[in-house]
Amino acid sequence: MILIVEDDPLSRRALQSLMAANGYPCRAVPCAEDALKALRGPEQPEMVLIDIDLPGMSGLQLLRQFLHNPEKVFSRQQLLELVWPHNEEIELRTVDVHIRRLRQALGDAGDQGLIRTVRSEGYSLDANGA
Repeated sequence: MILIVEDDPLSRRALQSLMAANGYPCRAVPCAEDALKALRGPEQPEMVLIDIDLPGMSGLQLLRQFLHNPEKVFSRQQLLELVWPHNEEIELRTVDVHIRRLRQALGDAGDQGLIRTVRSEGYSLDANGA
């Protein structure tokens, strides 16, 4: 299940429709507080899409709450399979490009050390960087 955390109702419905149209079960909530409640529910999300500019608790603050297993290392191959499960034409270096873009976006918000590169292995989330 994919958990979508988006306060804008139109964007939330569009994301939910897009996921459903592609066969991904999802649940959409409008705020960080509802996302945290969903995490305490019986069905745990496999992926979470978070709007950065949420009211109340920001998306980055919510992300910090999700860092319950920050030391797990994901290989490029694992990330490719999680993000693009049905596309065999995507190269491993594509992950590096997206990680760089994600770091840049997080860097603008002051969280440069959140994603850690583990040499010859992949990437992990670093709770100390958050």
